[in-house]
Amino acid sequence: MSSRLEPAALLVAPAVLVAARLAGIDALAVWCAFAVCVMLPGWGAMRLLRVERGLGLSGAAVVSTSLGLAIWIAPLAAAFAVHLPLTAPLVAVLIAGGALCGVAVTRPLLFDRVSVWEAAAGALAACLFAFVSWRISTGVISDALFHVGRMRKLEDIGSLSLTAISSYKDGAPHAGYAFPLLHAAFAGVADLAGVDVVTAFIYLQPLCALLTVLGAFAVARSLTGWRTAGYLAAAVLAWDLVTLINGLIQQVNQPPVFTFFVLTPAALLLFVGAMRGSRSAAWSAMAAVTVIALVHPTYAVPCLAIAAGIALGSWRAHMRMPPVALEGLAASFLASAAVAAWIWWVAIRGGERRAIITHSDEFLHHGARAILMYPWAPVFGRGYVLLAILCLILLVRFRDLLPAAGAMLAPLTLLLLPGLSTAVVAATGMGQFHRFWQVLPWPLVLAAGACVAAGLLGVRRGLAVALVLAVVLDQAREHGSFWRLPTSVVVVAALLAVVAALWLRPRRMVESGPWWLASLLVAAVMVGPVVHGVSRVADEARDGPYRAPRADLATVLTPDVWRYFRAQPGPPPVVLGEEHRVFELLAYADVYAAALPEARSRAEPKENTQARRQLEQVFFDPDTSSARRTQILKQLDVDYVLLDTKGQANVAPQILAQPGLTVAYRGPRFVILRVDR
Repeated sequence: MSSRLEPAALLVAPAVLVAARLAGIDALAVWCAFAVCVMLPGWGAMRLLRVERGLGLSGAAVVSTSLGLAIWIAPLAAAFAVHLPLTAPLVAVLIAGGALCGVAVTRPLLFDRVSVWEAAAGALAACLFAFVSWRISTGVISDALFHVGRMRKLEDIGSLSLTAISSYKDGAPHAGYAFPLLHAAFAGVADLAGVDVVTAFIYLQPLCALLTVLGAFAVARSLTGWRTAGYLAAAVLAWDLVTLINGLIQQVNQPPVFTFFVLTPAALLLFVGAMRGSRSAAWSAMAAVTVIALVHPTYAVPCLAIAAGIALGSWRAHMRMPPVALEGLAASFLASAAVAAWIWWVAIRGGERRAIITHSDEFLHHGARAILMYPWAPVFGRGYVLLAILCLILLVRFRDLLPAAGAMLAPLTLLLLPGLSTAVVAATGMGQFHRFWQVLPWPLVLAAGACVAAGLLGVRRGLAVALVLAVVLDQAREHGSFWRLPTSVVVVAALLAVVAALWLRPRRMVESGPWWLASLLVAAVMVGPVVHGVSRVADEARDGPYRAPRADLATVLTPDVWRYFRAQPGPPPVVLGEEHRVFELLAYADVYAAALPEARSRAEPKENTQARRQLEQVFFDPDTSSARRTQILKQLDVDYVLLDTKGQANVAPQILAQPGLTVAYRGPRFVILRVDR
């Protein structure tokens, strides 16, 4: 894009947003609203800071998203401080975005030139992946119910405060999302697009998916200097996301996956710019890491580890290390620590932290205390990740690829080094630490390794190695026992070999081999997983995004229930019901819960959630007296009782006959009873 076209290009999203709203095209309205209230303010900031050099349009997309969220921080904090509605920070961000872009277009663009055909082909491939990811998505289920519920609170509450947006009336802040930055921005998108937050959340999924592959391409190209590595990294990540844990891409519009695959690449790209001596990039990287810490404090840990690995790799390669890069990295650590300290103060201090065992098969643990993560866990049965770890032995031998190798080695050390990993698990919890292997930059390392190998092997040996890789990895896939102890041995041996290789003086430079041979090597690695997994992906894509989810994740609550609560005037009522049904209700109506499932309330240590659940269970116990139920209603300050006549059939007659309750609505399955005051 040239500087002359930039002003017209920036006006496209607002114009299409207006047209989409008038035409009632919700998906297009959501995408344009995201561009207007997140990406365009970030674009203006990126251009004014002059950090776009070396990013390309792909890197600019994720960096604009990250910096756009950074612009949300100050007005959102002010809205919480003086109890304004969400409209206030939204308007402030829109004004700031317009002003920033208006000034930015007066300056020349610093993007490197790229072929129009290449840019068009890359955009088409990214959009195709976004379409496929949308086809295999499953809407609002499981954890998404919580995130949509928080978005709804932010949009509907007329006076923002840290307690008003809780799932409980006057509840304490959530330890993970005490400052709901991403939820607020997404709620702002829904408001600007004129759609319900559920609709906005669903249509944000393909847009977020598109950003993941753009980020992967940009990071790989930036750290290797090879466009081929960028394309290969984006391709293998795309496959991994649609298949990992039954399709991790389905969760890309949720904070964990969005942070790891959109915000983290943005922070790393800015840090690489700082490594080139850009002071603006260094402080922009700090802002990007701060955004990650505010979205969820623990997710800054792997990002900082990767950035530190890039710095250490550059140091080992005797590359020029501008002081500003180290200053930016140190400032990022301090900013993340400050956010974590604030969250501890408002959401954790004085509360009861419960030791929870999650994903226990990935850890060696003593009771609820994890000692270390098994070396096979980051591989997770994926041969291409195991091969990427082996590629590190090759990459550390070349001076210009040491930063890329360091990007992988540092988080692996964080995950697997006994003592260090033990301390981090203790601080973050097993459930959060388990997520850290998802962000390993193995696509970068695998792509770089393929490019190097293609140059070293030549055509004949390259073809032979590709054939061997395809056969060996496909056969290993069939042996489940290999992916435990044998994989752990291979990973540990590979890392020890990397340490040994690091002692040797690295070679000065390395050239990439033929793009087609590097692509063939990667294809050989991926052929087994693709052949055996493509039918499932194709079936899910054919069935579409509105197919029935797994039975254990399906939403039972019927639309008539939330329509009733949406129609009620006044402040959000407190609803007592079966805890899972109330959890579902939070996503679709502005209410407060009397009690929630244990798995959905672990990060609220200041709330006595266990006592709430016990009271809920006693209330719906057939042996409980009417007097005791009346006492519970008063104790929990309940306004409505939600009764599932099918799931709670054994106690339904008693609840319907409970003194002090009046039937307010009777549906096919659910009955809503009002508490008489």
